[in-house]
Amino acid sequence: MTKEELIRMAAEALNDSPENMEKCCKEVEEINGYYFWQNFRGGKSVMLNGSGERLKATSAVDFRRHLEAFLAGKRN
Repeated sequence: MTKEELIRMAAEALNDSPENMEKCCKEVEEINGYYFWQNFRGGKSVMLNGSGERLKATSAVDFRRHLEAFLAGKRN
């Protein structure tokens, strides 16, 4: 999947706009994908790999724990 497709998927998963998701994302080589987050208190995040598999998390889950769960095979 292209980055643009993943941005649209992240926006849908987090009920946000593609414009916000494009600003709040970083590439994650370990999953061959991206990490997207909402930049406000209580915001959510989602990791998406190149195949479109995803794992969403609340703001209580930091990036490291989110990545560890994704690498362990958790998806939602």
